[in-house]
Order: sequence, then C-alpha cells, then structure tokens
Amino acid sequence: GWRPDEPATVWWVVALDGGGAGRAATERDALESWTAPFDQPPKRLWHSELRFSDVTWGDAHTALVSEWWFADRRTRTWRIDPGNTGVAPIVVWDRSYQDDYGDPGFPVTEPGPFGRAVLRRTPTGGLLLSGAGIAPDGVHPFLDRFEWTATTRIWQAKDPYQEEVVEVLDDLGREILTWRESQTEVPNLWRRKTGNSRGPARDGRAVQALTAFPDWAPAFASVRKEVVRYERSDGLPLSATVYFPPGYDPVRDGPRPALFWVYPNEFRHRSDAGQVKAPTN
Repeated sequence: GWRPDEPATVWWVVALDGGGAGRAATERDALESWTAPFDQPPKRLWHSELRFSDVTWGDAHTALVSEWWFADRRTRTWRIDPGNTGVAPIVVWDRSYQDDYGDPGFPVTEPGPFGRAVLRRTPTGGLLLSGAGIAPDGVHPFLDRFEWTATTRIWQAKDPYQEEVVEVLDDLGREILTWRESQTEVPNLWRRKTGNSRGPARDGRAVQALTAFPDWAPAFASVRKEVVRYERSDGLPLSATVYFPPGYDPVRDGPRPALFWVYPNEFRHRSDAGQVKAPTN
C-alpha cells in the first residue's frame, strides 16, 4: 500500500519465515517501505515475533503496528518510529484478542495531508480511542483520550441507548457525532458535547439530533429482545439473545416454540468464553 502520511512512499510486508506458521522462528514478518524516486534501497521499519496483522500510519515518527498469533489468541500492538529505525519499538497493548472486556478500542483517524486516513493526535501527541465498550454490565461504546502512559474516559454511552461514535470533530474529543438507537428508538445521527469540554454547545444544547429517520421496519417495533444468561453443565457462564413475538405474554400465551443456535467457537481462555457481548439496549 501507499503510506497515507507521505506523498509517494510504498510499504509492504515480507514473510521472513516463508509464511509457514508451523516453522520455528524468532522473526516472522518484516514491515518495509520505499520512497520515491526509488533510487535508494528499501528501508526495514520493524519485524514481528508473531504474524503481522495491520499498520496504522500517523506521521514521520509515529505508526502503530499489530501482530497476532492464533495458537494462544494473542495480539500485540507496537508504537514504532518510521523515520528513525534506531528508536526501539514500544509495546502499547499485549492481550488476548478474544478478551472483549479488555479491548482498549481502535485509534481514531482523520484525513491526513494527502487526503488519506492517518492517526488523529491530541495536542500533546496522544491518541483518541473509540471502542465497543463490552463489559459485564452491558455494551456501552466509549471514547478515550490515550496519552501513551495514561487513559482518560472522555465519553461513554448510557442506557437506555446504544450509541456509537461516528466521527470526532476536534483533537480533544469535545464534540462528536454518534449513531444512537434503543429498543424503542430507531437509529439516528446525533451531535453531542462530551463531558470534558467547557461551556455549552454553540446553540446552547449539549445534544442535538441531526436526522429524523422513520422506522424502516415498523412491523418489528413491538418485538421484545432479551439477553438471557445461563450456565453450561460444567459451570461455564453463557448468554443468548432471545426475541419474543409481538404482544407475547408467557402467562397468558404459555410456552412457544424456540430455536437456539449455540455457535461452537473455540476459546483459548475459559473466562473469554463467558463474556456477554450482545447489547441489551
């Protein structure tokens, strides 16, 4: 691909182990780049111990590179300095990619100097992170300010709404666009001021509806959704999403036919298998 933070620099990944995950190797993949007019040798920016996953470019001295490994469900994200390969990479996150409760979120990007997405930076050089907010008490998307050594929660959705960040409108995360819905309210776009800002919004409102889309499937408006938690025979906590027919009353109507689909996913860690990931809001 082309680096979005530079006018004409191409990057690629080389499989140092030949692409064979079963082979013993201390270096799996290498991230390299080559700058126009391509009259100098390509430059090796970083090499992985695990399998290369992705890279998010920021500027001449900041990029985030991720690696992963299936056997132990591990993912690791590094901060590298593309402009100075003498600077040692720094581990930013090291975790199980199946651990949704511990997911730090994804870096917010913005159009860079050449119109392509680069890391959005705070005035002090940090990042903004947007995440799904999956936790034992429910799913509540969030926006964090991440200054590499400290994380500050800027905003988080609250019940009864499921509200996701669509766009961050400034480098401090003081204003955001969100996509909001609930069990009774259809999705619409909202503009809101977050809790870390000073003073009211320009029009005096902290939250402003930008769209008023009608319910595109009114026949389902009275369908009730519920997340049911239960235990497997070996004590592992699991959950299921159940949809009840319109107007259904279990006392009046009695039992109804039901279909449960329990997908046989493989988890490396028992605690990850019991995490509740379905939003109730």
